[in-house]
Amino acid sequence: MFQQPGDDGVKVEERTIHGIPVTAVEIKTEDGAESLDRAVGKYITIQTGLLSSETLDLKALGECVSEVLAEVLSRYKGNTLCICGLGNRELVADSLGPDVIRNLSLKVFSGVASLNGLFKSVCSFVPGTAWTNNLDTELMVKGILKEANANCLLLIDSLVTRNPERLCQSIQVSTAGGMNPFFAGRSIDWSSLGVPVISIGVPLAITAGTFIQSGVLTGETFTTLNAHHAVAASSFIISYAILRTCWPDLTTQNCIDFIRFNRDVIPYPDRNFDEDDTGDNAVPDETT
Repeated sequence: MFQQPGDDGVKVEERTIHGIPVTAVEIKTEDGAESLDRAVGKYITIQTGLLSSETLDLKALGECVSEVLAEVLSRYKGNTLCICGLGNRELVADSLGPDVIRNLSLKVFSGVASLNGLFKSVCSFVPGTAWTNNLDTELMVKGILKEANANCLLLIDSLVTRNPERLCQSIQVSTAGGMNPFFAGRSIDWSSLGVPVISIGVPLAITAGTFIQSGVLTGETFTTLNAHHAVAASSFIISYAILRTCWPDLTTQNCIDFIRFNRDVIPYPDRNFDEDDTGDNAVPDETT
């Protein structure tokens, strides 16, 4: 958790959106970036509570995240947005990115002139992992951005935290570029893509060194037995927020229906949503 270091180019703001605590740390200068060992940009932490809990208010969280995304993405209105789901769909704690992309039935919105959208067009893809395809992820992303003529990139990925209080309990948004893969052993220069990069992630694993100091398990991570519930809930919340942000005229039920296109159920629907509801118009962990 950042502490406000004074007047050195760092601004901290705490607020509540739809009853959800939100903390934003904005690093405005290189001096501020150096003092906090972070890149210049805004880091937003949405305190969700335990994402595997059946008592989550999915609607409130979805609306909260959509407002945060709208604030971040509105400056790119009228451009082409590309959404990239990073991670390995076969590993539960690393499957958030692919799971969100699975929820976005974007072809439905293609060419619908009557639907008021924030962007000229929106596309999405899952690049897979370098372990499988033997290609650096940023090279694949760069190629797709070029072919899609995209002007901005939204990265979605699972995060690895070193703070037990963040594990499966927050959604984190950053305008400071993309994440560094935890297992890749290298940093990715997302600025080389040539377009603004916004990232959104959820801490779904924790480093073994948080609990074991011997160094025997250096580089290993743990997750919770309920990680699949946390992924399902956070995937739904983020997908909902993306749809509501990109197409503000969509109702709550519209978003639920579109998310259901590619899956059988959503987590705890009856407990959190009214079928007739029409809706209303800290700093993230740096590794994935």
